[in-house]
Amino acid sequence: MDCSVIICTYNRAQSLRGTLRSLSMMVVPADLDWEVLVVDNNSTDDTCGAVMRFIQSSEMNVRYLFEGCQGLDHARNAGVKAAKGNLLFFIDDDVEVAKNWLLEMKKAFDLYPVVGV
Repeated sequence: MDCSVIICTYNRAQSLRGTLRSLSMMVVPADLDWEVLVVDNNSTDDTCGAVMRFIQSSEMNVRYLFEGCQGLDHARNAGVKAAKGNLLFFIDDDVEVAKNWLLEMKKAFDLYPVVGV
Protein backbone atom coordinates (compact mmCIF):
# COMPACT_ATOMS: atom_id res chain seq x y z
CA MET A 1 0.00 0.00 0.00
CA ASP A 2 1.31 3.45 -0.89
CA CYS A 3 -0.19 5.78 1.73
CA SER A 4 -2.04 5.74 5.03
CA VAL A 5 -3.91 8.83 6.20
CA ILE A 6 -4.18 8.60 9.99
CA ILE A 7 -6.76 10.63 11.89
CA CYS A 8 -6.53 10.51 15.68
CA THR A 9 -9.74 11.69 17.29
CA TYR A 10 -11.33 12.17 20.68
CA ASN A 11 -14.99 13.19 21.04
CA ARG A 12 -15.04 15.12 17.75
CA ALA A 13 -17.61 13.11 15.77
CA GLN A 14 -19.16 16.19 14.18
CA SER A 15 -15.92 17.69 12.87
CA LEU A 16 -14.62 14.24 11.93
CA ARG A 17 -17.55 13.85 9.54
CA GLY A 18 -16.37 16.94 7.66
CA THR A 19 -12.80 15.65 7.53
CA LEU A 20 -13.91 12.30 6.12
CA ARG A 21 -16.21 14.01 3.63
CA SER A 22 -13.35 16.20 2.38
CA LEU A 23 -11.11 13.15 1.96
CA SER A 24 -13.83 11.46 -0.10
CA MET A 25 -13.95 14.44 -2.46
CA MET A 26 -10.24 14.34 -3.29
CA VAL A 27 -9.04 13.60 -6.79
CA VAL A 28 -6.80 10.55 -6.43
CA PRO A 29 -5.26 8.60 -9.32
CA ALA A 30 -6.67 5.09 -9.64
CA ASP A 31 -3.20 3.58 -9.32
CA LEU A 32 -2.56 5.16 -5.90
CA ASP A 33 -3.28 2.56 -3.23
CA TRP A 34 -4.25 4.37 -0.03
CA GLU A 35 -6.26 4.01 3.14
CA VAL A 36 -7.76 6.13 5.89
CA LEU A 37 -7.27 4.93 9.43
CA VAL A 38 -9.39 6.60 12.10
CA VAL A 39 -7.97 6.07 15.59
CA ASP A 40 -10.67 6.66 18.18
CA ASN A 41 -8.84 7.63 21.36
CA ASN A 42 -11.44 6.48 23.90
CA SER A 43 -14.29 8.73 22.71
CA THR A 44 -17.60 8.76 24.56
CA ASP A 45 -19.57 10.52 21.82
CA ASP A 46 -20.81 9.09 18.49
CA THR A 47 -17.34 8.81 16.94
CA CYS A 48 -17.57 5.06 16.33
CA GLY A 49 -21.04 5.35 14.82
CA ALA A 50 -20.03 8.27 12.61
CA VAL A 51 -17.07 6.33 11.24
CA MET A 52 -19.09 3.14 10.71
CA ARG A 53 -21.81 5.03 8.84
CA PHE A 54 -19.15 6.66 6.67
CA ILE A 55 -17.53 3.30 5.93
CA GLN A 56 -20.91 1.88 4.84
CA SER A 57 -21.69 4.79 2.55
CA SER A 58 -18.22 5.39 1.10
CA GLU A 59 -16.18 3.59 -1.49
CA MET A 60 -12.94 4.62 0.24
CA ASN A 61 -10.73 2.19 2.12
CA VAL A 62 -11.46 3.36 5.69
CA ARG A 63 -10.64 1.44 8.84
CA TYR A 64 -11.65 2.16 12.44
CA LEU A 65 -9.33 1.47 15.36
CA PHE A 66 -10.17 2.00 19.03
CA GLU A 67 -7.30 3.01 21.32
CA GLY A 68 -8.44 2.96 24.94
CA CYS A 69 -5.26 4.39 26.43
CA GLN A 70 -5.92 8.12 26.56
CA GLY A 71 -3.46 10.53 24.97
CA LEU A 72 -2.47 11.65 21.49
CA ASP A 73 0.87 9.86 21.68
CA HIS A 74 -0.92 6.56 22.35
CA ALA A 75 -3.35 7.18 19.50
CA ARG A 76 -0.59 8.08 17.04
CA ASN A 77 1.51 5.06 18.01
CA ALA A 78 -1.51 2.79 17.58
CA GLY A 79 -2.09 4.34 14.16
CA VAL A 80 1.52 3.79 13.11
CA LYS A 81 1.37 0.14 14.20
CA ALA A 82 -1.90 -0.52 12.35
CA ALA A 83 -1.15 1.47 9.18
CA LYS A 84 -0.49 -0.50 6.02
CA GLY A 85 0.99 2.33 3.95
CA ASN A 86 4.62 3.03 3.21
CA LEU A 87 3.96 6.75 3.71
CA LEU A 88 2.05 7.90 6.79
CA PHE A 89 0.16 11.18 6.78
CA PHE A 90 -1.40 12.50 9.98
CA ILE A 91 -4.25 14.98 9.85
CA ASP A 92 -6.38 16.43 12.61
CA ASP A 93 -10.03 15.54 13.04
CA ASP A 94 -11.17 19.06 12.14
CA VAL A 95 -9.24 19.46 8.87
CA GLU A 96 -10.84 19.74 5.47
CA VAL A 97 -8.28 18.86 2.82
CA ALA A 98 -7.96 20.31 -0.68
CA LYS A 99 -8.99 18.16 -3.63
CA ASN A 100 -5.35 17.46 -4.54
CA TRP A 101 -3.94 17.19 -1.01
CA LEU A 102 -2.96 13.51 -1.03
CA LEU A 103 -1.49 13.68 -4.52
CA GLU A 104 0.63 16.71 -3.60
CA MET A 105 1.78 15.16 -0.34
CA LYS A 106 2.88 11.99 -2.11
CA LYS A 107 4.54 14.04 -4.84
CA ALA A 108 6.79 15.71 -2.24
CA PHE A 109 8.17 12.29 -1.30
CA ASP A 110 8.49 11.23 -4.94
CA LEU A 111 10.36 14.36 -6.04
CA TYR A 112 12.61 15.20 -3.11
CA PRO A 113 14.94 13.24 -0.80
CA VAL A 114 12.81 13.89 2.29
CA VAL A 115 11.77 11.74 5.23
CA GLY A 116 9.06 14.07 6.51
CA VAL A 117 6.83 16.86 5.32
